[in-house]
Amino acid sequence: MAAPRRRPLRVLISGGGIAGPALALWLSRISPAALECDITIVEKHATLRSNGQQIDLRDQGIDAVRRLGIFDAVRARVVHEPGIELRGRAGRRVAYFAANTSGSGRQSFSSEFEIMRGDLCEILYDGTLAAAATTAHAVRYVFDCTVASFTQTPDAVRVRLSGPGAGTPAATAAGDEFDVLVGADGIGSRVRRQLMPLLDAHQLNSNQLNSNDDAGSRDAADRAVRVPLGWAVAFFSIPARAGDPVAATATHLPGRRVIITRKDAPDSLRVYLSLGSKPDDGGDVAARRLDAVIKTGSVAEQKRAWADLFAPAAEATAQLPRYLDALLHSPVADDFYTQLLGQVRAEAWSKGRVVLLGDAGYCPSPLSGLGTTVAIVGAGVLAGELVKACGAGSDAGGDDGPGQGVPAALAAYERELRPFIKTSQETHFAGPLLAMPATAWGISVLHWLAWLAMAARVDKIAAWLQGPPKYKWNMPEYPELGSGGGNAG
Repeated sequence: MAAPRRRPLRVLISGGGIAGPALALWLSRISPAALECDITIVEKHATLRSNGQQIDLRDQGIDAVRRLGIFDAVRARVVHEPGIELRGRAGRRVAYFAANTSGSGRQSFSSEFEIMRGDLCEILYDGTLAAAATTAHAVRYVFDCTVASFTQTPDAVRVRLSGPGAGTPAATAAGDEFDVLVGADGIGSRVRRQLMPLLDAHQLNSNQLNSNDDAGSRDAADRAVRVPLGWAVAFFSIPARAGDPVAATATHLPGRRVIITRKDAPDSLRVYLSLGSKPDDGGDVAARRLDAVIKTGSVAEQKRAWADLFAPAAEATAQLPRYLDALLHSPVADDFYTQLLGQVRAEAWSKGRVVLLGDAGYCPSPLSGLGTTVAIVGAGVLAGELVKACGAGSDAGGDDGPGQGVPAALAAYERELRPFIKTSQETHFAGPLLAMPATAWGISVLHWLAWLAMAARVDKIAAWLQGPPKYKWNMPEYPELGSGGGNAG
């Protein structure tokens, strides 16, 4: 008589951006004979977010998309950015650094694998749906829905969902009890906010772990793991014009202000405004005002604050009046987004059956250029450790179901991945600060150094300004996740 079919591993993922769907796609690559998965992804937005700015894959991230089976799909949608120009305020080129398209060596500011965030989200989303249609794994999305609270026992995590999507057939099919809850909901993670108080020493021996603790303790614990870096950024699009540069451009202004443009579509130009201040001094008056409006202001108030910050330099800066006018008045700039840059440094990423993934657990900040890479690599390590600890050949392969191996899998995930995250988060503050000078004299020095590096064909100065070096850590091999290939599905 045939052996009874084991029940699937029940996985709930909070966050439908990059890290969450990447985990779902990694899990769907497992042979159902080894570990069948029932995966639910809840996303707070009403639909898949297909907008967003340009992101990149570097080093281990490139290897990860090969192993994930989406390399060809990513390659087909890369943004062909030839390099970056450093420009003076009048628009004259000071220095130019080409993208490294050799397939080896250190990536420059312009990576060989630049891609729009929305495009990568669609690749991962389509891949998970294809897996659900062609394998025994179940993958479902529940939009307009968030994790309101959770309660843990030694055998499961019971979750209460909230939002309009919580009453949909997909949410009903998922149920409310899971083997593992994954917080992949970004730097402002709600799951992390609920999880952090559970990591206090006085709670470590509790058999009943829940997220209904006092809101004040949750906020205090969450603030403790968020490390501000002293930078604010704004992203938006404006209508394109003939003559807009295909290469990225960077223009520095006194007061640690920088304007960056990137051309990734024929009908629009992406504009990035940034303000930097020393991480240890709390910023100047402008930085403090911007900090307040980013945290509590409306989109209109945020746009006005950024425009006011850069307006004094508009007359003397090429193209800046155009950028600010479009920011305030063009519907193309409705994709505006602003944030305070920071890292997430948690001493532990899991408790019981709840685990953090990507920016929610270990955001490295955009200064590293590794946010997308650590999300996809981290998802792969988590999937690999889950199949090792919960699969048919594991100690959890008995009648009690695959969920018995989850705590061991989460511990191994952190043990394997943390060395990579540690190096990814070692931001070299002096480099970025020098790359955002406070004075006109400092900008002149930066331009001279950049010109010297370009003229001498020496990339070490530029590499130091860019920040951390190439990382030596390699993603573990997980044969159960498959051998990769060009395409998912």
